[in-house]
Amino acid sequence: MPAQPVWTPDAKAILYARYGPIEGEIVRHSLDGGVPDEVLVRLPGTWFCPWSISPDGRFLLFSRYVPETGADLLLLDLEAAPGAGAAKPLVATTGSDWGAAISPDGEWFAYTSNESGQYEILIEKFPERGQKTRVSSGEDTPVWSPDGRELYFTVQSMQVNAERDMMAARVELTPTLRVSEPRRLFSGAAVRGGDMGRTFGVTPDGRRFLLVRNPPGVLALSLYGSYTAQLVVVQNWFAELRRGQVESAP
Repeated sequence: MPAQPVWTPDAKAILYARYGPIEGEIVRHSLDGGVPDEVLVRLPGTWFCPWSISPDGRFLLFSRYVPETGADLLLLDLEAAPGAGAAKPLVATTGSDWGAAISPDGEWFAYTSNESGQYEILIEKFPERGQKTRVSSGEDTPVWSPDGRELYFTVQSMQVNAERDMMAARVELTPTLRVSEPRRLFSGAAVRGGDMGRTFGVTPDGRRFLLVRNPPGVLALSLYGSYTAQLVVVQNWFAELRRGQVESAP
């Protein structure tokens, strides 16, 4: 099963995961099609998901689930890949650790963990770690603003049961890390991030959000909702894209 792709900083390739009942792998796909897909690392595990690449293109943060330790965050040295030795555990608590996002300056990373007994969004230094700073409770995947001054995530709306609130926490990174109380930006029928990766993103100029939404009238709190999944095949995709005719599935 494939999982969420992430762009390399130079936008020339994407990294994605493939996994099955025993092991999984992180794969590099070159967008120009000049080279075949390259397996960067293959490890035991039943769930893999890439989350974030450092701004210098050196490291990838990804999650892996194994029954012995649960979901952990691993650090893949892309300069040392391919090879199993290129991946090292970064956050491996007694709980589940996932949804990592490296800050635009490459100095910090945010992630979701339930080590404390409840899901929390935390910030630590990257990659050396250190003291954890709590941003908020909640089990969604955090996303940095392009300027690194805010952290975005969604929480279940207190107003409408089928909606989620987009939250923003102001982050000061210098001279010391300080995080403000999160505030609500807007609400909508957005899907919470899950096993397949993030369900929202921010445009490079920081002016717009791109979200995965629930179908009208459907109550679904995660990527795996109560509606019937569909497999949609688009033929001649690049030709359709150039004509602007690729549309979302119903």
